[in-house]
Amino acid sequence: MLFVYNFLIFVTVYLLRDFQVGVTEISPVIEEPEPGKYNLCGKYVGMVELNGPPLTIECSEPIAGRYVVVQLLGFGKLRLDEVEVYGEVNGETNE
Repeated sequence: MLFVYNFLIFVTVYLLRDFQVGVTEISPVIEEPEPGKYNLCGKYVGMVELNGPPLTIECSEPIAGRYVVVQLLGFGKLRLDEVEVYGEVNGETNE
């Protein structure tokens, strides 16, 4: 079980705007993630600064899950350079 506390999303080349981050136990290979069908960690509304510092989305409380969902709140292409997830497994910090 993974308790997710925050996400670091690095955007260095492509523009990114209006997205949400969540956690689920259901593999995206089995079922495509849909808003409302996974535990929401947080949202970012607005344009992420091009070549700016990493953006951190922090969950307000621990969320148990196996898969992380990063999903646009609209239409377009989602392109991320790097995503880092920090959490705990059985009480031990895990990256």
